[in-house]
Amino acid sequence: MIEKDFRNADLNEIIEKLQVGMSFTVNFDKKFIEALCLDISDEGKTVMLFPEMREKFDTRNHNSWKDSSIREKLNSDDFFCKFDKEFINHTVVKEIHTCDYVTHDRFWLLSHEEVGSNTNRFKENRLCKKLKYFDESDESRCFDETFCSARFWWLRSAFSDYDYNVGYVNYDGYVYNCYASSHNAVLPVCLIH
Repeated sequence: MIEKDFRNADLNEIIEKLQVGMSFTVNFDKKFIEALCLDISDEGKTVMLFPEMREKFDTRNHNSWKDSSIREKLNSDDFFCKFDKEFINHTVVKEIHTCDYVTHDRFWLLSHEEVGSNTNRFKENRLCKKLKYFDESDESRCFDETFCSARFWWLRSAFSDYDYNVGYVNYDGYVYNCYASSHNAVLPVCLIH
């Protein structure tokens, strides 16, 4: 990961200078958390956040992102108000393709395709592509010091064999599946501009 000191910069300057692999801090729930730039496109910069947050993917144990309790939580006013208003004002609602449907989210989870997993055990989404941060290596890129503290972290990818299993990244950096009602780390992703 590229280290960059943004302590004295305002958010507009950070966003302007941010490159893939650079990180900065965001105020979340009255403490600072890390934000890591994963991708840059014409739409903006895709950033992953690292709150100390463990949640069930879905309280009903179902693997659909669009109906999941974690999606509802990540896109609620209660979640938004944990951030500084300036940061929320820089986030945009994005069209998220998952399996055979589309959602419009301000915060979402990555898919197995976006982290570079080539497993065929999940419902396929041909519109998702590997993000630039994960381009430089195989899926073991998920196993670096940035992700180690999160240990098991949710993806939004539905397991193809069972309606109650969802993808997650294990502490070894590889993608597996488990019950949607399990508690795993939540690493929300957002688009900033």
